Amino acid sequence: SHFTQLIDLVTMISFFVAPVFAYLNMRVLRSDEVPVEARPGPVLRVMAVVGLLFLVGFGLLYAVLRFAGTAG
Repeated sequence: SHFTQLIDLVTMISFFVAPVFAYLNMRVLRSDEVPVEARPGPVLRVMAVVGLLFLVGFGLLYAVLRFAGTAG
């Protein structure tokens, strides 16, 4: 149905947009605009990179499964 196609499209867009926003957020928090004392420490930076990789990985996994016809 058309509604299912709409949900699939929105889901795919969100899987691909989320890592972009996460990366932009990381760049902002590491910029000179943010005071040094307000920037995340090394542990949070590592967690942010791991989270970004997680988002990218799941986005790619969803895309592969979706185009292979096994998701949804």
